[in-house]
Amino acid sequence: MSDSVSNVTEVEAVTEEETVTEVEAVSEAEDNSLVPIITEVGIQAIIAALREEKSVKITEIALGSGIDDAGYQSDSSAIALETEKQRVPVSNAETIGESQLHITANITGPEEYWVREVGFYLEDGTLLAIYASEGEAMAYKGRDVDLFIGFDLSLNALPADSVTVDTSTDINVAINSHSLDGINGGPRDALYVDHDGKVGIGTKEPGASLDVVGDIHTSDKLTIDTDVFVRGKIGVGTDLPEADLHVEGNVQTESLSVTGQT
Repeated sequence: MSDSVSNVTEVEAVTEEETVTEVEAVSEAEDNSLVPIITEVGIQAIIAALREEKSVKITEIALGSGIDDAGYQSDSSAIALETEKQRVPVSNAETIGESQLHITANITGPEEYWVREVGFYLEDGTLLAIYASEGEAMAYKGRDVDLFIGFDLSLNALPADSVTVDTSTDINVAINSHSLDGINGGPRDALYVDHDGKVGIGTKEPGASLDVVGDIHTSDKLTIDTDVFVRGKIGVGTDLPEADLHVEGNVQTESLSVTGQT
C-alpha cells in the first residue's frame, strides 16, 4: 500500500482581493486517492464498534506541520500528529465507489504553516488514520486565509460500512461539486457552480451564467447591460401584475411604441 503524495492538483493563488485557497491532494495510487495509514488504535476502535454491531464515525480533520517543520514517514503506531496546528470539523463527505470517501474541510484563522501531516479523528478523539510523507508539503495555510482542502480517502483495508463521516456542521463545502449548503443542513446545494462557471441558486443545473430558482429581492439598483427576456408578467410598484406590464404610479419616457390594443 503506497502512502506517498506526489502532487497537488489544484491550487488557486491568493491575491489581495481573494482570501480563499482550494487544494485537492492526491497520491500515486492507481485510483488517485490518498492512502492513509490506519492506526493501531483506530483498528481497535473499529473492532470494538463491530462487536456492538456499530460503526465508527469520522468527525474531525487535523492538520500539522510535521517534525521541526519537516516531513516524516507515518506509521500505524501513531496516536496523534507530531505537531498538530489545527483541528476542524469535517465540512462534507461523499462516497466514491465501495471503499473510498471524498472528505473536505474548511480551515480558517490566523495560523500559518506548511501542511505536512493530516489526521482523521473519530468522535471519541481516537486517531483513525494518519498521512504524513517525507516529500513535498501538501498545502500552505496562510495567515487569515481560508483553506478548503479535500482528500479522496481510500478505506480498502477496512470492513465495509465500518466507517462513517459526521458532516453535521452549519455549512458544508464540497470542492468536487463546488456547492454550498444552507445553514443547519438545508437546503442542499443552495449555491452551485458548475465546471463552466455557471452559477445556480436553488438548482444544480444552471442553464445560464446565473440561474435562480425562486424569488429575487434587491434593496439597491439592478443594472442590466443587455437585452432582457421575461417569461411572465412584469409588475412595477406591485407584486401582483394583472397584465404583461403593470405599472402602479407614473411613467416617464421620451418615446413610447405600442403594438396591439391599448
